[in-house]
Amino acid sequence: MRHFLAIVFLFNIISSFTLIAQDEVARANEIIRKTVAKYKAYTSSEVSFNYTMENRADNYKEQQKGMIYLKNGNFNLTIGTQTIISNQVKVWTYMKDVNEVQISKYDPDELEINPTEIFTMWETGFLSRYAGDVTVNNLPAFLIEMTPVNKNLSYYKVKLFIDKKNYSILRIQTFYKESALILTFDIVSVKPNVPINDNMFRFDVSKYPGIEVVDLTK
Repeated sequence: MRHFLAIVFLFNIISSFTLIAQDEVARANEIIRKTVAKYKAYTSSEVSFNYTMENRADNYKEQQKGMIYLKNGNFNLTIGTQTIISNQVKVWTYMKDVNEVQISKYDPDELEINPTEIFTMWETGFLSRYAGDVTVNNLPAFLIEMTPVNKNLSYYKVKLFIDKKNYSILRIQTFYKESALILTFDIVSVKPNVPINDNMFRFDVSKYPGIEVVDLTK
């Protein structure tokens, strides 16, 4: 009889954990759905952020400010002294400190995280769960933990911190397999539906006297 009761007790515990896990997944999916819908409604965005690269294995930490402009699948991204621009035909990578630009063909499949989808890529390709309520920059937030379905990617986990009030993404943390590397994007501001000139998505070499051009498209 005692063995039977022990089995029933164990079964109840397992069932409880299963229900909790299912609830965490359902809640995460609902939060992500509302968040992604918010950003998909934007026709363009001007995003300011703080970027932190942390390597715990080497006790190394680097922090920089960044800006990204998004419009119709095009992007203009600046972090520190490096700027990456794409018009979905070409990609220009400009390194200000050496006054050099590399030009390559645009291939979205080569981008593990596409800058144009940084706010909208989370609905598919991930296993997600609600991991609790936290505070980010004095704002109450949902914490969503996500693992990519594709195990061949260089990162194994993403944490999304989402504003509980308006479903804005406050922070994105990406955890990489090698070197205990963690990349953190803290979103400072997002200006939606702003007018952005299409020239923002082309690199004009003539504006940079003495620049070295490395054209990888030929």
